[in-house]
Amino acid sequence: MNVYLTKWKCNGAEAYKIGISKWGKERLLEERFGDRYGTKEQYDIFEKEILACIEFSSETYSLARAAALGMEHTFHSLCPKDFRLEEHFNLEDGSLDGMGGINEFFLLPSDVTESTLRRTFDNAMKNVWKLENNLKSFRGSVATEMSL
Repeated sequence: MNVYLTKWKCNGAEAYKIGISKWGKERLLEERFGDRYGTKEQYDIFEKEILACIEFSSETYSLARAAALGMEHTFHSLCPKDFRLEEHFNLEDGSLDGMGGINEFFLLPSDVTESTLRRTFDNAMKNVWKLENNLKSFRGSVATEMSL
């Protein structure tokens, strides 16, 4: 499971997007923002750039997903979405209706720079092994809980 940081540009404006995906950095743009979900035309309006990707692995999918969700929500707390995409990117109202992940977009807060955000992702990537080691202690816990 991966947590990604991307930059999106359109009509001279830019915004960032943090989300989770099973697709890693090599296939993220084509798989997550391709035609898989029927929103390729909306995604293709934007120029997209992957800035960082943190991969979480565990013997169980649910634990890796839980770790990725925790990381994603932490970043969303640092950089909340507080704008309308169509307005920001000077697009027609409703043109992005149905596009997945629109609540994951944000503008950089005044006290956060792109380099700070990238450095934070880099540091998280360097320390992901600590979280993965902690996840090992939960092996079996899910199966045990489900059998109760």
